[in-house]
Amino acid sequence: MKKKCFLIILSLSIIVMVSCSKDDINQDSTDIPSNEQLADNTLEKLLKGIVDKDEQSFKDIFSKQVMNEDKDFDIEMEYLFDFFRGDVVSWEKYSGPIVDREKDQDKITIEIKSFYEVKTSEDDYVVFILEYTEDTVSPENIGVYALRIVKEEDRQTQMT
Repeated sequence: MKKKCFLIILSLSIIVMVSCSKDDINQDSTDIPSNEQLADNTLEKLLKGIVDKDEQSFKDIFSKQVMNEDKDFDIEMEYLFDFFRGDVVSWEKYSGPIVDREKDQDKITIEIKSFYEVKTSEDDYVVFILEYTEDTVSPENIGVYALRIVKEEDRQTQMT
């Protein structure tokens, strides 16, 4: 009788653990397209802000933390507006998105890293974006946290 009871409890435990794992896998796979779409949307907003030289819409994409910490943001933004030349002809994902998800009890942080190749009417660029889409520990981090744009010809020396 004890052996039968033990086997029933063991079987139920295995079923519960397997079903939890399955839910986690399904949750992650349904998040992948939304993470890709979030990354792509962020790139498009950044490119539009740069090409249009729209300072306010460009700033709105960045996290409050970046805006508070980077005292030279306006100077760097103007430099980028001058550096990036031409109208966007096309872009494609080079790598990513790489999604880092940290969960500790009710504290959640989701970070998305993406690399893109962008072709304009005048030059080719490589774009790296680090964005926090969720951060219950430090909500001021939500938004673009890091952006790096280099000319394609400088990829090897500037992106390593």
